[in-house]
Amino acid sequence: MGSDESERYLVLSWTPSGESRARTEAIPMRDIGEREGWARLRAGGLAVTAKGGLRAILADHLCRSHAGCRWAIASATSWQHGAYLMPDGSVIGTPSIPVLFNGKSSAAKGYTTSGTAQSWRENVAALAQGNPFMMLGIACAFAAPLIGLVNADGFGVHLFGGFSAGKTTTGNIASSVYGDPNALKLTWYSTALGLANEAAAHNDGFMPLDEIGQGSNRKAVADAAYALFNGVGKIQGAREGGNRELKRWRAMAFSTGEIDLESYIRADGGRVNAGQLVRLLNVPITKATVFHGYQDGKAHADAIRDASNAHYGAVGRVWIAHLASQKENALATYRETERRWLSLLPDDASEQVRRVASRFAVLEAALLLSASLTGWTAQECHDALQHSFYAWVNEFGMGNHYT
Repeated sequence: MGSDESERYLVLSWTPSGESRARTEAIPMRDIGEREGWARLRAGGLAVTAKGGLRAILADHLCRSHAGCRWAIASATSWQHGAYLMPDGSVIGTPSIPVLFNGKSSAAKGYTTSGTAQSWRENVAALAQGNPFMMLGIACAFAAPLIGLVNADGFGVHLFGGFSAGKTTTGNIASSVYGDPNALKLTWYSTALGLANEAAAHNDGFMPLDEIGQGSNRKAVADAAYALFNGVGKIQGAREGGNRELKRWRAMAFSTGEIDLESYIRADGGRVNAGQLVRLLNVPITKATVFHGYQDGKAHADAIRDASNAHYGAVGRVWIAHLASQKENALATYRETERRWLSLLPDDASEQVRRVASRFAVLEAALLLSASLTGWTAQECHDALQHSFYAWVNEFGMGNHYT
């Protein structure tokens, strides 16, 4: 048996026909014996009899099968009962009670591993070292599970620049922290509800989004951006009456495009909420300049692209396990880093700029805490993020923006 904040579930495990790996799912008790319940079991590869009388007996048996451990059923990823839930349902750490992720991400199959955390450090992080925007991308990835531990708000970074500036490469190396960079990317071109579901499936997690193209549906992107950074889903009615539990999330999003998202949306007369401008940070990217022995930027980009396609996923799992054992230190590091970032601002810096400085403090805290996984020094981390912050300031300014 299992439960969340609104209903009870029957937790079932079975091995789908023709497969070797067992599957565990939480079926709402209200669906046991109903068409929806049988359909879900069949969709999961379980051979359910077509005979109504036998199904009635089976349903009665299942309704009475309450023995065994109690599960916590989660509709969103994040830290749950001392462990961390990944978007593919993996549990990192040892929860105080069994936890099951009952949501779903369209990118779930991308959360795989290749190589080791050490091989990622030697082949990916080493080639990103000294290149501020590549380091920024990796910082975003590492910051994702940290925001929940330090109770920070979710936010995102949108890197924009011309063709061959390194946007796609940076996105790929950031995604390689948690899985196959070619399979983890989500799309901006979704319904608001669809993106909200993905955000819940990436709660306290890293959410890479594909590049926004010039010829794309700008209104769809605007609606998706609003849904993503609103942090809460729409109220939806429940089949039995009343309303469903609201979905809430705080994700670390990472996006790229040829122009900043604000200009992109406004080009067709769309409106951008002022608060969104400090939730999705528009940062202009410039090409990498440190090639680590490669002849030129293209050779370096090709090498780091190949490395991120060969070494991925393992370092993210090691990072989350490390965070789970360093919660107090993580909070202390963030607070000290935030204090330092805010102290560097001029007195006339607006409240919005101060909020963004606090977001960069999360990024730097993540890099400081993950230094053993990247091999980067504290000074290198600070310099890279300060460079990126001032690139953002040059676009945004030091004052407040209004709708």
